[in-house]
Amino acid sequence: MTGWSTHQQCEAMLAWVRSEAGRDAAARLVRKYGLTEEPLDLVSIASEKITVSLNRRTERIPSVDTNEDATRYAYRTMSNLAIDLGRRRRNESSAIFSIAAIAPTTIGTEQTVVSQVFIEELFSALHRVSNKGFQCPACNNKITYAAATEVYISP
Repeated sequence: MTGWSTHQQCEAMLAWVRSEAGRDAAARLVRKYGLTEEPLDLVSIASEKITVSLNRRTERIPSVDTNEDATRYAYRTMSNLAIDLGRRRRNESSAIFSIAAIAPTTIGTEQTVVSQVFIEELFSALHRVSNKGFQCPACNNKITYAAATEVYISP
């Protein structure tokens, strides 16, 4: 038996990710990792990741020759994305608290909440731009985040 082509592998994986079973898995992963993203967002991100990674390949994935194999690979991709999103959220949260710790003056509760919401929206906007494929060859993510957080610290 000959193996599936990369295109067939991609189509089988995408079919599962977009199916009811894939959406249910995304909902479970969103709950499991406490993500703020909607399950359909995770489905969309996983679909994009699978498409991009398989289009980049020059050879097929040797271990994916059946629908079950494709499902397993797609679920693993979705699960890894959920873990990455959860880690990113925790890192951003700790960055917000770190920024608050170095603020030169004591600020009120209302200003703290407004500032945290602003920073979260800023991080969210940065992620949306980067998820849409925007690449700044001269920019480093750490520098971008540092510049974004500088907005918070500046009077």
